[in-house]
Amino acid sequence: MERKEAKVKLDQIIGNNIRRQRVARGMTLEDLSILIGYSAPYIRMIEKGLRGASIVTMLKLAQAFDMSLDTLASPPKSFRRGAATDDSNQVDQVLRDKIQALSTSLNTSELNFVIECVRCVKGFRNSR
Repeated sequence: MERKEAKVKLDQIIGNNIRRQRVARGMTLEDLSILIGYSAPYIRMIEKGLRGASIVTMLKLAQAFDMSLDTLASPPKSFRRGAATDDSNQVDQVLRDKIQALSTSLNTSELNFVIECVRCVKGFRNSR
């Protein structure tokens, strides 16, 4: 799978998860928009997989849904079986690339926050 295809797949997974979480909580796009401080059309584009969410946006969404970044970016269980392992590795690489690109624009406090989030996700994965 090409890297660009992996990014598109990751954007679709994240978008589907956001929509699923929003609908499960009975929230409208406008409700979520107010909660995280982004416009409803922007969130709609993320939900449809037409636009990728930055790490900062994903952190706000994960916080709004009281869930981890790992969960927000995880493919459905049916996707994870068998041949999906290669796809999951590609998705992980896209996430690593996003974090690395983001790290150059963060101040020390923000970078420490992202590092702590990654440590939490890693600890969560290891506890399963």
